[in-house]
Amino acid sequence: MSYMELFKKKKMYRSTMKYFKKKYEERDDKDNLFGTGMTDREFVHFIIKELLGADWYITDPLAECQVVECAFLEILEKYSPKKKDKTTQ
Repeated sequence: MSYMELFKKKKMYRSTMKYFKKKYEERDDKDNLFGTGMTDREFVHFIIKELLGADWYITDPLAECQVVECAFLEILEKYSPKKKDKTTQ
């Protein structure tokens, strides 16, 4: 599913939609079928926001790499199909 399809179906947080809308409106090559690209930092920020919620945060004084690891583990715990398989057995 492309960004525009997600945008039209409103399957993102409003702030995420605004970010991508601005990014796509400002691009020079509007005929390009591919996305504009995203940095690893942008990816981590948006994936945490979309999968864990805009209100997710850590109060411990951790380095960014530790926060990313915590987010990764919480995302796995929340969405992993393996976890769901074990609970249904």
